[in-house]
Amino acid sequence: MKKTSLLILMVFIVSALISACSSGSNNGGTKSTTAATDTAVKDSSKQAVDASGEPAELRYTIWDTNQQPAYQKIINEFQKENKNIKVTLQVVPWANYWDKLNTEIAGGTAPDVFWNYIPYVAGLANKGALLDINPYVSKDKVDLSKFNKSLLDGFVEGDKRYAIPKDWDTMGLFYNKEALKAAGIDEFPKDLEFNTQDGGSFVKFLQKATIDKNGKHADEAGFDPKNIKQYGFMFIDRGQIDSGHLAGFAASNGATVLKDSKLQLDDKLQNTFSFLYDLVYKYNVHPSYTDVHTSGSDAKFFSGQVAVWMQGSWMMKPIQDGASFKWGIAPMPKGPAGRVVRVNGLGDTIYSKSKHPEAAWKFASFIASQKGQDILGETGTVFPGNSDSISKFVDFYKGIGIDPTVFVDEFKGGTTLSPAHTNQNEWSNIFVKYSSLSLAGQMDPVTAMKKIKEEGDAIAPAK
Repeated sequence: MKKTSLLILMVFIVSALISACSSGSNNGGTKSTTAATDTAVKDSSKQAVDASGEPAELRYTIWDTNQQPAYQKIINEFQKENKNIKVTLQVVPWANYWDKLNTEIAGGTAPDVFWNYIPYVAGLANKGALLDINPYVSKDKVDLSKFNKSLLDGFVEGDKRYAIPKDWDTMGLFYNKEALKAAGIDEFPKDLEFNTQDGGSFVKFLQKATIDKNGKHADEAGFDPKNIKQYGFMFIDRGQIDSGHLAGFAASNGATVLKDSKLQLDDKLQNTFSFLYDLVYKYNVHPSYTDVHTSGSDAKFFSGQVAVWMQGSWMMKPIQDGASFKWGIAPMPKGPAGRVVRVNGLGDTIYSKSKHPEAAWKFASFIASQKGQDILGETGTVFPGNSDSISKFVDFYKGIGIDPTVFVDEFKGGTTLSPAHTNQNEWSNIFVKYSSLSLAGQMDPVTAMKKIKEEGDAIAPAK
């Protein structure tokens, strides 16, 4: 009986071994242990999952703590639909953002998805740090018609697209109603126009809004330009001029600031810059650079020293909170080429070396989808890039007593981008240096533009 049982047991073992060898042979492998087989299955599963981007842990980096709650809400909604993707939100302040990002790119440790600013796209693309999303856009049939063309173009270099614009802002004219009344202006004029010859109706309005200590207007005989009590206009922001301030006026005058990282210095561009100079030194409607730099643009507007302040849409809430007077918003003036406003926007770019590009795209495209964009709009965080969600932002702001439709109307009209240079930081420093010297009265506008072209073009990449 024992021999029979032993024989049966031996037959069973041999059969099992034959079966195991046969199974291994059919799969092209010869794994002989359960542990090895389990490891192989796990590795195979991981590779397949990585190829599709799930499961994955993503790091998402932004720079604005004020916007953190809205983006965390977006992340929470995204993770409800994508339970195998974990997104960790990281906030790095603007002051350190670009240095940290470039350091991480150099070390191969950049975040999977991160905020990008259009003027920096070319430089980062040149480093090979950004993932081309065109294949994903095509595969998912993303409707790009929902987004502003200028902003879409801002995230394109050559035949590669690096982001879908997630938000936008633009410029307008914030005005102090009480300051205008003090100048004898009851209503802000409609359809103001400027030109670089005599200033147009825009300059005539600003001269009327400018008053010296004796109550004389800038267009009146006896006006004292050395003792101005109230200036009509200010475009310098927080003590410096940005090339974006020039871009809108330039485009409205039919000029271009930069192309292929080189200054497009022709008569139209020179005349535009000279016009901004003339606002200070010919028409006497704008404080000098030194004056604004010393006291600050915010302080000058809030104290009533300036009647009209060219500012971005992001200043609506700060002005509501800081102004002790009634105020309004008007559109930018038209130029010889029509009304073209500077528009800017951010996009979520994907690191080219991300270990989870599919998951990163899934997350970035969720932010650009109407579901993600509605969250940005209904929380009043930013103007959403997706046109279907803009009304959510408008409703939020109207609910707190601010009508932002001036900016929406401008956004739907002619727009142009802030100038973008491959070596953006260096070029910006050059532009600020010479434009500030000019607007401080220490350099004529023609020499300033020649200097910007000479030094700025020298750091442009060779073609």
